[in-house]
Amino acid sequence: MMQRFHFSFFSLFFLFNFAFAQQNHLIQFEGKPIFINGLNVAWNKFGGDVGNHYMWGSMYDAQWFEELFAQCENHGINCVRLWIHTDGRGNPEFDANGFVKGVDGDFFADLDDIFLRAKNHGILIMPCLWSFDMCKDFTGEAGVFAGKHEALISDSLKTLSYINKVLIPMVKRYSEHCNLFAWEIINEPEWAISRPQDENSNWAYTTDVTVELKHMQRFTAMLAAAIHKNSNKMVTTGCAALRWSSNVAPAVGNWYGDKELQNVYADSNAYLNFYQIHYYDYMHSANADPFDTNYSYEYWKMDKPCLIGEQPGNLNRDSIYSNSEKINNAFKNHYAGHMFWSYNGYDGIGSFKDFKNECKVFANENKELVQPFIPCKTMSASNLQFKIQYNAAKKRNELKWRAENPKTLVYFDLEKSEDGIHFILLQRFPANENGDEYYFYNDKSNAACKYRLKYKDSSGFEAVSQIYFSEN
Repeated sequence: MMQRFHFSFFSLFFLFNFAFAQQNHLIQFEGKPIFINGLNVAWNKFGGDVGNHYMWGSMYDAQWFEELFAQCENHGINCVRLWIHTDGRGNPEFDANGFVKGVDGDFFADLDDIFLRAKNHGILIMPCLWSFDMCKDFTGEAGVFAGKHEALISDSLKTLSYINKVLIPMVKRYSEHCNLFAWEIINEPEWAISRPQDENSNWAYTTDVTVELKHMQRFTAMLAAAIHKNSNKMVTTGCAALRWSSNVAPAVGNWYGDKELQNVYADSNAYLNFYQIHYYDYMHSANADPFDTNYSYEYWKMDKPCLIGEQPGNLNRDSIYSNSEKINNAFKNHYAGHMFWSYNGYDGIGSFKDFKNECKVFANENKELVQPFIPCKTMSASNLQFKIQYNAAKKRNELKWRAENPKTLVYFDLEKSEDGIHFILLQRFPANENGDEYYFYNDKSNAACKYRLKYKDSSGFEAVSQIYFSEN
């Protein structure tokens, strides 16, 4: 009935679909436009969610992250923004001269586990590598590596040590992860940039030590170029406000456009795939407000999609808009999505209970854009190469497929259905590591039938292919 040949399985990419491809203000992810209905984690332990702190050891809490992703899945949240190095207190590792040496032995194991747990709940992750906190001084409370890393930005050789020792290995490791949405280079870099004095005290804040704008742009450009050269994942950076992402007055200027980055670092790979801006209520009066329906995304003449990466969830911190208005105005104003601050609720700016129901309502009303796919749960048709031919003489469907075998594969099932809803198991194929394999399966049937493949990996995660129709 069945002949088995050399095999390899599919890698878990998304099924491409270009039905909404003309919605240029949205971010295209794996061939589909998606509206980000998201939140900021941003951390469970500031600067210590992955890897080991040299004084405190491991602070990674797997169960905490499991609960986070389960709650996101239950409330229609499709993406989380997760801070990684933050101020440098826990990772990466530095030598005595401030050059990066690498990461500790638990760093990737912890991050692997986070990605796996998010994948099992269909949640995208946007890792934020650094924050302006790297230019603050937390050494008195969190150890010698907590901040004071401004030279990592201003000294290109130190930037290169980070790129070579940590960034490139990390980017390559996760280059095929189906739920890695984009890499974010740094959170709110403007607070660490030397800027002209501003009459409005809300804009006057700076870190303990600052760097020149051209150095922050070069740091951004170098990291962006390294990511693009070593993966096909997107890159962004977390601009503190709209005023630094547009050339339209009263905005100050677009500091992270292609021209601006490549003027300080001559590499065509030095670009962002989409912009990201943040909003807090003091920005409303300065016309740096993405939720103001008088000033849509088009008004600011941005040349890329723009995600609102932070907005407060606590209405005591923002009395101008309700949380529903923030979500819906972001959508009406043609932004690429929104991300509430924050899941943990440690700083009074917002917690999960403040916005979870509004996120769920919006997701239920806009499923085609919030959940155009469930991350990692649809096999890629282009990689699967599944074909069916009906042999009338032998009255059977002859199935043939080739697949690419991930290391975590336990087995996959070939299933059959007459109505496309109820499937029965025809054959289970266990994993093997022999490289490329081709499969043939002959199914004796006179009826027009439908087939699919189901995948299971070592974590218990399952994914299914699209449904394939016989030709009889």
